[in-house]
Amino acid sequence: RGSRRPRSAATSTAAGRSVDATAPGFTHMQHAQPVLFGHEIAKHAHAFARDLDRINDWIARTSVSPLGSVGSPEILGNTHYFAS
Repeated sequence: RGSRRPRSAATSTAAGRSVDATAPGFTHMQHAQPVLFGHEIAKHAHAFARDLDRINDWIARTSVSPLGSVGSPEILGNTHYFAS
């Protein structure tokens, strides 16, 4: 999470600098209405932040074992397999 903030700030700054620059718009690989380049940058930054939030949520949800400590070597009795 710590590395997301500088990237977010950098993309917000770049989007702010490009607020008046126009870029060609495309839809289904066809020309469309022109868009502001700052909006294009902000769009990608928002999607990237959402992806990172989803990954962090997935990590938090899957880092918990539903079995608790059942898989520990002491309970299984096979400690010689796990000895270093």
